[in-house]
Amino acid sequence: MNPERAAINSLDNRKRIDEIKETAQLLLPTYGKIAEIMEKISIHPENFENLYGAETIQADRQYVARMKEKFKQEDDEAGPNGLTKGDIRKIAEILEFQIIRGINQGLWLPGCTATKTTEYDDIRHGVDLVLTYEKDLRIENMGIGVDVSFSHNLQNKFQRIKDEIDSYDATKDGQLGVVKYFHQRKTGFRGELSNLPRVVIALDIGVMKDLARAKEGGKDHMARHSILSEMEMQLAVFADYAQKQNPACLDHIMRAQNFVRGLINELNTKEILQNSQYEKNFKIQEAVEKGLSLFR
Repeated sequence: MNPERAAINSLDNRKRIDEIKETAQLLLPTYGKIAEIMEKISIHPENFENLYGAETIQADRQYVARMKEKFKQEDDEAGPNGLTKGDIRKIAEILEFQIIRGINQGLWLPGCTATKTTEYDDIRHGVDLVLTYEKDLRIENMGIGVDVSFSHNLQNKFQRIKDEIDSYDATKDGQLGVVKYFHQRKTGFRGELSNLPRVVIALDIGVMKDLARAKEGGKDHMARHSILSEMEMQLAVFADYAQKQNPACLDHIMRAQNFVRGLINELNTKEILQNSQYEKNFKIQEAVEKGLSLFR
């Protein structure tokens, strides 16, 4: 890297750290209330006892307790962006809330509902939320597991997705994304979702600041178009990679890809983004593109 580029990157990093600290001061005081809401709206394993049995559910609870204790011990450690790891986890959960609120209250994705997963599926399977779609009294799993992030380092998340595509085998245990505990209220379905292509929904800290001040769940906010564009770009890359490396899982990915493209056409997302002057998610979109280089 030449000295001029290094200096620019250093300045950008300092600006981002300052912005994260400033936004943290706005967001962190709201965490307690948001955590209560997230607990209330998430799926709860105890409602699956007649499906999985008390012993299995207790084992999953113990796994979550062990992981949370591990996280707690790291809470005061410094993260890479000027905050503690504990504060970073809190801000990540706030972003999950903002996205769920945007989809369910702000109606970002017409016909879609975002369901918050259990702590077990969040930690074990890396799926923060699942999308369902309803149109003309037809309800279906959209076939996408969503991992939410505000980080510019997304390599590990995309490596997991790549590993799932590589190891997929419909005749064995190799699967795409899995959610063990899922409940669709309108259909009454309760059980496991498997073979979910996962995507990363990434919104930068400046977008989070906007959404924290937005009314009606951020209705019509540019974030809706940003996340659709991200999903389409990722699913196109995953589909191309799967077609070349493991076509057995291609149908699962293409079903989700076609659905997202339908929403993009319905909302005129490409034209709106092309004409928009909204730049607060540009850097994280670059991080998404960098992560996708793993597939090329």
